[in-house]
Parts: sequence; C-alpha cells; structure tokens
Amino acid sequence: MRNILILGAGKSSGALIDYFVEHAQQQDWQVTVADLSVEHAMQKTKGCEHTQATAFDFYNQEKRKELFLQADIIISMLPATMHIAVAEDCLALKKNLVTPSYISDAMREMNDKVEKKKL
Repeated sequence: MRNILILGAGKSSGALIDYFVEHAQQQDWQVTVADLSVEHAMQKTKGCEHTQATAFDFYNQEKRKELFLQADIIISMLPATMHIAVAEDCLALKKNLVTPSYISDAMREMNDKVEKKKL
C-alpha cells in the first residue's frame, strides 16, 4: 500500500483530493489529507475507506516530520511560500514531493541535491 499525504484541503485541492479518494481502494492507496482544520480535511475525505484526515499545523516542525515519515509521496497544496520548507523536509527525509506551483529559483537551486538522492 502506498501512503499519499496531501497537505492542504482548500478550494484548489478539491478535485485532486476527490480523485485520490475515489481511486484509493482500487489502487491500494492510503490517502491522508492534512489541513489546519481537521473538520475541513474530514469533509474532503468523506469518511471513505483507505482515507484519513488529520490536523496539520505547518509551523509545528515535529508534527510535520512525523507526518512526512509516514508518507511515500507528499503533495503540497499549501501556499507557494511554504513549498521551500516542505521541500527541504522532503529532501532531508528522502521523500518525493509534488506541488502545483511554478518552479521558483529557490526550488531550482535544490535540484542537484534532489537528483543526488534520486528523488
């Protein structure tokens, strides 16, 4: 089973979360939606099998690391200003990361490190 962590349950994440929730059982995925509001994350997962909703405070580095360690892949739907910190954590923990954002100069500068870790 692949563990997929989706950070953020805002408006822009709706279709993405729906896709993963709809295909979770068939694809053998465990989908975790993490949001500042656990209630909002629960609304998005709809209590479906193979899903979980959790409270997520981006600024709680300990909790962030704990969540990341459980994931096989992390999809950040957080504001672009938060992607660098998420990317740095993913790099340190050897986790693959997907974001919908354009590649910033700061993200581009991490490319050599990412390739060295085969992420």
